[in-house]
Amino acid sequence: MTTHATPVLTGVVYVQGALEGDFPRRTVGRNAQCGDLRLHAHLDEKGMRARARGFCRAGYSGFIRASLYDGKAWRKFMLALYVDAGKRHFEQNADRARNAWSIILALQALKGRSCIYRDGAFACAELPVVKPEPVQPATPLPKVAVGCLLHKAKPRRRRRSKDDSRQLRLF
Repeated sequence: MTTHATPVLTGVVYVQGALEGDFPRRTVGRNAQCGDLRLHAHLDEKGMRARARGFCRAGYSGFIRASLYDGKAWRKFMLALYVDAGKRHFEQNADRARNAWSIILALQALKGRSCIYRDGAFACAELPVVKPEPVQPATPLPKVAVGCLLHKAKPRRRRRSKDDSRQLRLF
C-alpha cells in the first residue's frame, strides 16, 4: 500500500485543458508547489455525443474535476465535498467559465487546511461542520371561546343546468 504525504492547501488554483481559454493567467506551469489545486473540465456523455455529431454553437456539456499536487504528482481531489453538483456540472461554455470561477473562489477559501488521502482521493482532514438548524417548537393552537357557536359547513350542491339532461355522460 502506498503512503501519501499530508499536504497543506496553499490556496493557489490552476486550470488545465478547456479552462485555459477562460482563465489564461491560471495555467499550470512548472512552478506548482505541494498543496496547489488544479481544475480541469471533462465532457459528459451528452457532450461527447454532441461533439461527435460536429456542430454545436453553445458548446458542450460536462463537469469539472479537481486535482491536488502532493509534491510528486497530481492526485484526485474530492471536489464533491466542498462544491455542490450544480456548480460542478455545466451545460454550455458560458456555464463552464462561470461555474469554474465559483469553484476557484470556494477552493481558495480552504487555504491552510491539511489534506489526507482516503477512498482513492485527497480531501481535507477536518471536514466542514454542517450545523443543523434548530427545530422550532410547534405553536400551540389558539383556545376557542366557550360561549361561541361553531357552525358546521353545509356541503354544496351541484348546480344543474337546463340542458343537463341532454348532455352525454362519458364517465
